[in-house]
Amino acid sequence: MAPVNHTIFHHFSLLPPEIRDQIWHDALPDATRPALFLYQKGCWRPRRLTPGDDDYDPVNEDCNLNMDFDYKLLTPVQYDIPLAFVNREARRHALGWIGAQGLDICHNENRRPSFVRHFDPDRDALYVPTEKWWEFIREPINRQLQPDLDGQTIMLKTYVKHLAVSDSLLQMKASLGGVFEYYFKLEALYVFKEKALVAEFSRGSLNRHQVYEYHPLRRGMFVWDVGRSKFHYEEHKSDREEPTHRLIKKAAERLRKELAIEAYDGFQIQRAKVHARV
Repeated sequence: MAPVNHTIFHHFSLLPPEIRDQIWHDALPDATRPALFLYQKGCWRPRRLTPGDDDYDPVNEDCNLNMDFDYKLLTPVQYDIPLAFVNREARRHALGWIGAQGLDICHNENRRPSFVRHFDPDRDALYVPTEKWWEFIREPINRQLQPDLDGQTIMLKTYVKHLAVSDSLLQMKASLGGVFEYYFKLEALYVFKEKALVAEFSRGSLNRHQVYEYHPLRRGMFVWDVGRSKFHYEEHKSDREEPTHRLIKKAAERLRKELAIEAYDGFQIQRAKVHARV
């Protein structure tokens, strides 16, 4: 095999500091975007309230047991930042970017740092694979039936606002209404094409911490109108032939009864796209 020639700019250190700074800045990764976090069993945890909690009941101690969906237990996503390992000057710029993006620095058993981001309920979505749907729905009630909680008065608390599923779940005509009984802060349900998810997951299969970023599609968005007890949507002609749109439309009809019980004004169902961050 012929030797590979690497072009090295030996005089980089002789450049003015402001030029070097600009080069390092331009070499930084793109800003982080909303990402999918995979649902994991075991995030529902009991927690005894204390006087410092807003929901604490000073009169009845039996009412001070919460069961929270602790999203901090979800596996964080890991970002590849080669600039952090070039030299001290480059590392300074990388660390500035890491801090600005809200990333944490962890160290493995070899003390090599890795850069991760934990679930942010205000921007990220909890992705539930179709084969995990019933486990996801039943986990809160199953956890309450365990010996340490059985028979006790429990208040549920969850912070998940965005849920992601694939169109294969809607094809099964699965009941979506049960999700609101436990995940009552939901603001949006994002629906992805199964084939697209499989393709992107295959691209990142070599890295279990692969970042899968997503963006909702504005067209064909279904928005719940609590005053009229129905979904409002603008259907474009091209949407009528889109299989995922038709599935969402049918699912929205099935959800009307459940949503009419609670004030979920503005709840959205949207198609979305996903891509593996490179």
